[in-house]
Amino acid sequence: MAPPLKSRAAPKRRPRPPHPTRRRLPIAGGASRPEPQLLISLIHEFMEDEAAHVPILQQKLVDEDNPPSPQIRPVPTLNMADLIQPDVTSFLRAAAGFENTGSGACGGTLFAIQQTDEYFRTAVSLRTVESRHASSLNALLGESLVPDFAPVEAPIDQGVTVSRVFPFVSDPGPSGFPKFDPVNASVPNNFRIIDFLLFLEHVESAFYRANVPLFFG
Repeated sequence: MAPPLKSRAAPKRRPRPPHPTRRRLPIAGGASRPEPQLLISLIHEFMEDEAAHVPILQQKLVDEDNPPSPQIRPVPTLNMADLIQPDVTSFLRAAAGFENTGSGACGGTLFAIQQTDEYFRTAVSLRTVESRHASSLNALLGESLVPDFAPVEAPIDQGVTVSRVFPFVSDPGPSGFPKFDPVNASVPNNFRIIDFLLFLEHVESAFYRANVPLFFG
């Protein structure tokens, strides 16, 4: 197995200038109404995190033991008509859906990924970030931090995960929709799981990239 690629230092985020307006951002009844600038800052942070996840996962796939060709799947063709949201409330609800699904999906991979520093830690680290995003959005919408007030978050099956992102994908590309063995850990399965997570991040990062400029500048 090829030695792991050295992790690149995370790029420094440029300071974001104050937003020129202090408009009220309507959120559905029962939800909290944070200061507009705080909400704008949070949403931009979520967008930047999701964009950063893509190259992190792509780097893990560049390995001589990774059998697929090409090793890194191309970005799927997305259904932009469904991906772009009509208003702020719809955006926040869709974002919460993506983040809660991402958190549960990462949890679902942990059964079948080898517990190595290179792969297991990546899946766990992604899950913690997705979970923090999800809880923040759930709170903004006036909902429980974990869906249904569950004290322990349940993993989400890969089939359920794909069904949730399916409406946003027009063409998954030549590799088709990703899949992995949900039970048996192995080196090839490590790459299938990373490929699965990369597919989700492609959709999620495109969702933020398309919508955040519309509602949050």
